[in-house]
Amino acid sequence: MRILSAAADRLVFETENVTTVRYLLMPLFHPGDIQSIHFLEREPEDVWRYYSIMRTGKNSSSLIPGKEASAVNSAVAFYRHLAGIPTDKEPPAMR
Repeated sequence: MRILSAAADRLVFETENVTTVRYLLMPLFHPGDIQSIHFLEREPEDVWRYYSIMRTGKNSSSLIPGKEASAVNSAVAFYRHLAGIPTDKEPPAMR
């Protein structure tokens, strides 16, 4: 974890895996394959806004390719839930 910016009303930090991520002893992601950046910002009336983005390396895991539609649909479902948009009314974002 690295702090990129820290102030009374804003915090920006990034994370990156430094060890191999394994599942059932099988390596999924090697060091540096998973990276994310996070932003926390104060809005008026002590409301905090949070957003982040995460990425994995293009060739980081043989289990990841071909799952793009699932990842997009999960992200859209999460957004709809947070925004109060009914999740069963809209079609999937990606098929």
